[in-house]
Amino acid sequence: MTVRILAPDEAIATEPDRPTVCVWWQSPTQDAGTTLCSVLAHTSSPVLVALSAGAKECVSEIEAAIAAVDSTAEVYAVWTTSNVSLTATVNAAYAMTSGDVALVSPGVEVGPEWLERLAAAVRCDSTVGSATALGNHAGHLSARSATRAIAQPEAALAVAGQASGIRPRIAVAGAHCVYLRRALLDRVGPLDASISDPEQAIAAMSLRALAVGMTHVAADDVYVLCPPGPMKSRSAVLAADFEDERTPLRRALARARVAMSGLSVTIDARALATGSGGTQTYTEQLVLALAASDVAHLRVVTPPDLPAPLAQRFGGEPKIEVVPYERAAAGVPLTDIVHRPQQVFTAEDLQLLQMLGERIVVGQQDLIAYHNPSYHENVELWHRHRRVTRLALTVADGVIVFSEHTKRDVVAEDLAPRDRCDVVGIGADSPGAIDEATEPVASVPERENLLLCLGADYGHKNRPFAIELLQALRERHGWTGRLVLAGTHVPYGSSHAEEQSLLAADRRLAASVIDVGRVTAAQRRWLYERACAVVYPTTFEGFGMMPFEAVAAGKPCLFAPQASLVEVAGVEAATLTPWDPARSADAVAPLLVDGPAREHHLGLLRSAAARARWADVARGLLGAYHRALDRPYRAGAPRAWQELERERMLQHADRVAHEYQDAYHGLSSEVAQGLPLIGKDGLLSQDEQRGLMRIAARASLRRVLLTPIGALGRVRSASPPRSER
Repeated sequence: MTVRILAPDEAIATEPDRPTVCVWWQSPTQDAGTTLCSVLAHTSSPVLVALSAGAKECVSEIEAAIAAVDSTAEVYAVWTTSNVSLTATVNAAYAMTSGDVALVSPGVEVGPEWLERLAAAVRCDSTVGSATALGNHAGHLSARSATRAIAQPEAALAVAGQASGIRPRIAVAGAHCVYLRRALLDRVGPLDASISDPEQAIAAMSLRALAVGMTHVAADDVYVLCPPGPMKSRSAVLAADFEDERTPLRRALARARVAMSGLSVTIDARALATGSGGTQTYTEQLVLALAASDVAHLRVVTPPDLPAPLAQRFGGEPKIEVVPYERAAAGVPLTDIVHRPQQVFTAEDLQLLQMLGERIVVGQQDLIAYHNPSYHENVELWHRHRRVTRLALTVADGVIVFSEHTKRDVVAEDLAPRDRCDVVGIGADSPGAIDEATEPVASVPERENLLLCLGADYGHKNRPFAIELLQALRERHGWTGRLVLAGTHVPYGSSHAEEQSLLAADRRLAASVIDVGRVTAAQRRWLYERACAVVYPTTFEGFGMMPFEAVAAGKPCLFAPQASLVEVAGVEAATLTPWDPARSADAVAPLLVDGPAREHHLGLLRSAAARARWADVARGLLGAYHRALDRPYRAGAPRAWQELERERMLQHADRVAHEYQDAYHGLSSEVAQGLPLIGKDGLLSQDEQRGLMRIAARASLRRVLLTPIGALGRVRSASPPRSER
């Protein structure tokens, strides 16, 4: 196979459905030989090399490229005189064909099926005039590997294998590797020969095509390697197209980047402070499970008081980058995904997520606080929580819930559509246990039968029913053990008063109940070891880890078939009757001693726990992350971010108002017994006095407005009274 030199007026015989590939070669310093080799290796269509006048000596390099590749493609060359631009040379090449043309710039390397995929992209709609490949140095169509240099054909195959095939519309075609439909050339004419740079000429032609109703697409399943260098065709229209976060181009580029570099994830793990509740356990195990998965890079944003064992464990994982909150808030590069494993509570929480990841995933564990005003200091704060929850789930690209029950709740409240909610549960195997040490609780006897009720005293935890159950067990079955209530006493929505009322009515019952308050993780493990069973009378749970924790310690878990617990542990394992203490006591009494009933119950819980593996959780989360990346940017999201800014302003105004109010009342109490303020016409009005007091209450205003008045007062005090002058 050899190269055939064409005269300017010659034509290439082409079939209608067989495009011609045009490689332009401007000077011997350009690496068009590599381009030609890659084109010949991956296509059988005719190849036309357009040479400038200064590149005639490149014919030998063309022949060398032909000799190096086993290809059946016909190769032609055409060049111009020195006074004709390369754009005119490319136009001459177009004139030599009767079909579509694919233009490839020097230095570009194409991959397998590049031409077929470009042709399919350009025919996705009758209005499409061009299709451009993605590339590593391709201007507005750039998608680079963030972790390593990746070569063809590996890069092309990786991108094609994970592409969504959305073929985003773009304003301006790229000249690095573009497929031009013959209908486009016939409608808008050839490139402008007065523009010597083909790259700029392609941009100008693109805008002419838009003006007559034709469009351009990016072939998101085609990836080429480009030589580094500035792209000259970034017009204002193009820049607006790229920077618009709603455009499909942005998610197509993200998908290509992930295909080559792997997925990068940030976990907002600020909940991992000194607490030992379910959220902390879930977040800790989630981080360790993802570190053992196919995530390419895992960044964990931690609180200032991260426990030392956790810091040591995270620091020992090579895939985990630990970033303290202060550094994250100061600004860090975006990862592909940022995942907050718990609800968003404040506008600042949501703003931080926007600074950490390209796409936001929010874990909505439940809607208990969303439904219940008593869990907030006042109704105003409840409404604020509801507003922030709505904003968070509106802007989130993915919502993770633990159970179908919670998903139904989220959908019923119109907080997120069903197709944006992914159900991903919790593992029970605890592969990343940090510290297995135990610590005794001083007020709990070691040698008595204990019924353990773990959890904060929120109303839905239903701790009063645990007391009623204890009473029924004592009266109906003669059980002589004691009930241990272990959990934080919350300031709002607590059942503490109801618990105290029950105990005040029965002294003997009160003597059998031990309230130890908040416990550490080590104390929690010690209590599990000493208990004969765990009572879990919750009325509402988004998941409910307690059955898994209890069976891991070899203890029954006494719960009712409520909310998600039916999904987690199964209805057969539920032993409490909502909310009948007598019937419940009859059902659970056999579980408090060794025997067939206890073993059967434990067997049910073990089977449920065996189905909940953290490795499966990690796989489920990765699937949810990829679906979040693939979802379109929603038109309503920018409005939601505006609402977020409004919410932040409202919260700031509320804080300032409370500060003014507190300062005013404080100053008012100080001067209440003093003389009224007096003006030149008598007493100042109440409004005038309040205004002065508000100024005096604000240090910054007091310094500016009242200091000069104070100075005058000091001067007058030093002067003798008028009557003495």
